Amino acid sequence: QFPISYGYAYILLLVDYVSKWVDAKATKTNDAKVVVDFVRSNIFCMFGVPKALISDKGSHFYNKTMSTLLEKYRVVHRVVITYHPQPMSRSRKDWSRLLKDALWAHRTAYQTPLGISPYWIVFGKACHLPIEIEHHAYWAVKICNLAFDQVGKERKLQLQELEELCLEVYENSKIYKEKVKRFHDNIILRKEFKVGQKFGLAFGVPLVTRYGIKGVTY
Repeated sequence: QFPISYGYAYILLLVDYVSKWVDAKATKTNDAKVVVDFVRSNIFCMFGVPKALISDKGSHFYNKTMSTLLEKYRVVHRVVITYHPQPMSRSRKDWSRLLKDALWAHRTAYQTPLGISPYWIVFGKACHLPIEIEHHAYWAVKICNLAFDQVGKERKLQLQELEELCLEVYENSKIYKEKVKRFHDNIILRKEFKVGQKFGLAFGVPLVTRYGIKGVTY
């Protein structure tokens, strides 16, 4: 749990699987109603109904209210292993006020798996930062000095190129995942087991706490 920041104690976070677009909201509670309202407002109403929603098995995600919403819109709910966050420094109590800045930084930053920024793939154009205008960066000044009719034509071209850009991002993401898989496979030690041989196996046990259900691995 985060340190209390101006009455807020939790962060609801969503990440689009392909574009890596991130959205987040500081909340005072993490009950089912808050989470369902966030999913409906920040996902369904803004980007449309997804094919699947991936989450852990926390009680705020895995409940009847959420199941009813997902069944209504025919969204598949995929459950993954619970994430174990590290304790946060108690001195960082301004996180709720810095959340929007952190989101902006992530959305406009270059993402290696995509070969582009999440902002560009969602809006089909670059996000010009204040520092670019201040230092008269050529690409920023050129856009700012366009006449109204030129801006309209330029935007139409950008939107026409957006579909091609999405296909390129899909390909870049696929290539990146293949590289990561090859690297992962190369560092795995190959072991051969014989019939009847004993070995240790890790398993998870759900632990119910006042903050929800957490997974404990043994």
